Amino acid sequence: MPTGMSPGYSASPGQRVRGTTVRISWDSVRGTEEYDYGIRDMTTGKLVVDRKSDRTSYTTRLESGHTYRWNVRACNSAGCSSFTVPRYFTVE
Repeated sequence: MPTGMSPGYSASPGQRVRGTTVRISWDSVRGTEEYDYGIRDMTTGKLVVDRKSDRTSYTTRLESGHTYRWNVRACNSAGCSSFTVPRYFTVE
């Protein structure tokens, strides 16, 4: 399971993030072929990012004044880990 997640705290509304361009990142996990991650807009309830990638970061534009929740899991040919505990952040 990935660790070192940024940005965010484990409780809402979470960490305050300046600017609408937000980069989420996490530490690599040995043996991982791809990471499965998502970002949910807690203000609207919509899943705004649902992706798989071999990279350990993702940058996207988000709405100012909204709170977001995100998590990630590591996957390989044997299957996927559990998703990490969600992290919350609010875009200023």
